[in-house]
Amino acid sequence: MIEFVLENSKLNKSTIVIVYQKGDEITQRKIRVNRIDNGIIQAYCFRKRSIRNFKRENVLAAIKIDEIN
Repeated sequence: MIEFVLENSKLNKSTIVIVYQKGDEITQRKIRVNRIDNGIIQAYCFRKRSIRNFKRENVLAAIKIDEIN
């Protein structure tokens, strides 16, 4: 399911929310996926207001924005 949401964001330029773990820290990020390559997700991160790279293995959940409401 996570792969489907990530691919959908990439193809449709839609904004999604991911739950991401980096070390001991777990954060929620609103992103728009630009590219997925070799387990690295390149996306615009609205929290950091810049293009960021995320490791796919660290994505714990992904959901489309319209499914949150």
